Amino acid sequence: MNLSDKFSIFSGYAFKEFNTSQHGVPIIKIGNITADGRLNVDDVQYSTQKPNEKFYAQKGDFLIALSGATTGKSTIYSLADKQYLVNQRVGIIRPINKNPRTELFFKYYLQYISRLILHRAHGSAQPNISPKDLAKFTIPSVDENEQAHIGELLSSIEEGIRVKETQLKALDELIQSRFTEMFGKRFLSERIPLKNIATFTIGLTYKPVNVSKDGIIVLRSGNIQNNRIELEDDIVRVSNIKIPDDKFIKENDILMCARNGSAKLVGKSCLISNLKEPMTFGAFMTVVRSRYPYFLQSFFTSSFFKAQLVNTATASVKQITSTMLGDYLVIQTSDTDETQFAQFVQQVEKAKEIVKIQIKDLQELLALKMDEYFK
Repeated sequence: MNLSDKFSIFSGYAFKEFNTSQHGVPIIKIGNITADGRLNVDDVQYSTQKPNEKFYAQKGDFLIALSGATTGKSTIYSLADKQYLVNQRVGIIRPINKNPRTELFFKYYLQYISRLILHRAHGSAQPNISPKDLAKFTIPSVDENEQAHIGELLSSIEEGIRVKETQLKALDELIQSRFTEMFGKRFLSERIPLKNIATFTIGLTYKPVNVSKDGIIVLRSGNIQNNRIELEDDIVRVSNIKIPDDKFIKENDILMCARNGSAKLVGKSCLISNLKEPMTFGAFMTVVRSRYPYFLQSFFTSSFFKAQLVNTATASVKQITSTMLGDYLVIQTSDTDETQFAQFVQQVEKAKEIVKIQIKDLQELLALKMDEYFK
């Protein structure tokens, strides 16, 4: 039995016009599907065109990238509060007849397919897959009872991952709570410009010819995930270019996204520690250096900083200039406070590392079981 026996498989609509003024219906594009399988509709374009009803996303649709470097990344559409249309480079895999007993089985089978496609696309010059190609995938020959059992087992592992991710989030909130406890009241009366306690360095400008498989890693916006460095995917390296000393990442630097097409990404940051190799950072990034790195990183994730992130849009990009960053208001902390707060953060980070290992173990178990059932 092929995938097309259970699902309608087709591309999204070929829109001819888009707008960002929220006029019309919002459009789901490849960029709205995140690398970790979520649908992010915080930053979408709109269209006033009115295609056939089938191009409106329906709850339970499996959406998959059909082209580009991330061909195969996917998500399950579960929104019900607003209508969204699907763009042509996104494939729609829609159940012909919904069966609650086997829903989970096909959810994980489709995820497995998407991982295969993503793996095959990696490194291809022009990766893509068509709905016809998707239709040819063969569904494992197991009966409905076994499908239900497999779906429930895989779901229980995924639920374990979600529990651990919740624990990780709680530990992050613990750090923020400690920050507010130690420093919060002082923000009401003791504020000073950030430039009084920090310096700012804009990242490296390089050309496509400098990009190579070997060389120095260039950290970019996508390498900051949940306020920590992510080096598993989306790595760019450069060579044959002179990199000034101040543009090399140093221990306890704070890396910040200073320019991005999405205002929601501007200001996201992470504290750099335990460097394993030399790294630089791209031109849309800023490095903040201070004798109070632990204090400042928590400041950058606090409401005290986020409340000041206004008017960051220019005519072409959304950005925080070094001048703007230097004028944001913070408080003057002390070496004693920094040491005390850093020790607290480091203890929490140790607990976080244990949870992250547990998450990785569960993710590997999920992948192993999916191989066992679907390979």
